[in-house]
Amino acid sequence: MSKFLLNVILIVITLLNSSDLNLEQGQLSGKWLHYREKDEHNVKLFVKSGSADLPPARFRQYFYFRPDGSCEYNTIAPTDGKLTVDGSFELTDDKLIVKDGRDNDVFVYQIIERSSTELKLK
Repeated sequence: MSKFLLNVILIVITLLNSSDLNLEQGQLSGKWLHYREKDEHNVKLFVKSGSADLPPARFRQYFYFRPDGSCEYNTIAPTDGKLTVDGSFELTDDKLIVKDGRDNDVFVYQIIERSSTELKLK
């Protein structure tokens, strides 16, 4: 029994210490919409597309993350319209870094909390 328990503990420690970036990027894959009506204390709430009924909005920021590290996001264009930008993203420790097509950091967020349907960023 103690040998079994030791093996379980070793497996758990190994899993907790592993930092597979592709796994992390895969978990973030999909379209995330800014639910600004629920932001609290400078923490932005993004929800997975289809997981919440969002009220109508003139503009709602989104990120579409792909497992390969590429992404798409929207912003307000200089002409006050909507602009879609292709870029990439990186996950490092508790940071989410979104880059434009020229590899410039556009958004740098601290990940406060993450579940399969919610992403809280500061």
